[in-house]
Amino acid sequence: MMDISFWILLGILQGFLEWIPVSSEAFLFILAILYGVDITQALVIAILMHFATSIAAIIYYRYDYWNVLRFALRLERETVSRNLFSYFIIAGGLTLLIGVVIYYALLSLLKALKSIIELGSVIMMIIIGLLLIIVGLIMRSAKLRTHYKSIIDMNHSDSVILGIAQAFSVLPGVSRSGITISALLLKNYDQESSIKLSFIIAPIVIIPATIFELIMNYNSFINSIWGYLLISELIAFLTSLLAIKFMTSLAKKLDFSKFMITIGLIIMVLNIVYVSIL
Repeated sequence: MMDISFWILLGILQGFLEWIPVSSEAFLFILAILYGVDITQALVIAILMHFATSIAAIIYYRYDYWNVLRFALRLERETVSRNLFSYFIIAGGLTLLIGVVIYYALLSLLKALKSIIELGSVIMMIIIGLLLIIVGLIMRSAKLRTHYKSIIDMNHSDSVILGIAQAFSVLPGVSRSGITISALLLKNYDQESSIKLSFIIAPIVIIPATIFELIMNYNSFINSIWGYLLISELIAFLTSLLAIKFMTSLAKKLDFSKFMITIGLIIMVLNIVYVSIL
């Protein structure tokens, strides 16, 4: 786990994958498992790596955050800023509340699987593959809808749906951007608004979650890897600043649902075959 190549690759992958509708958490989790990291620690590391890209998102969408802050301070009354403010409060709050429950349920599952270390990792890979396929199918279904709504049309019920959907992204294999973009498309938002709404809320939920994770796990193992983690976070941040504009433009053009379904099938088949020959 202390191999510097692991931490460099981790940062580069997170810096690129965060901005497209695939599960960066799943890919980081799988990478950590391949490097021999304990499965519960692999989940924590995969979650913590999102902190750097959240900071990059704040810089990229700085004018939108500034306008929301101005609205909160009653310095402006624009509809878009008002809708984004409500969206952050409702969707962000629901994601954090429901996400905590799902996260600790997942941790309990991983701890149970640790008693059968090798088989437990394989089972987790099969679950990740299945979740990638499910989210890919949801994305394909969403793309068939007619889209006409934008941020100015956003209401509280849309924020509630987004908050609930986003909470499931704590599961490796469930792309946060993929599930939120799909939910927005299913609610008839246009693709550009869906992508922006998905990415702009990321720091609102990810920064508190990663700080909480850091505090909860510092004494258990993070204090022994903090130097490597800091290097990896810095690489992810710099990569994000370079990649975010290109990758978000790419996300508007390509069909990532096929990619997720294909990768999910490959992961499932390979691990099912592996289990059959154990």
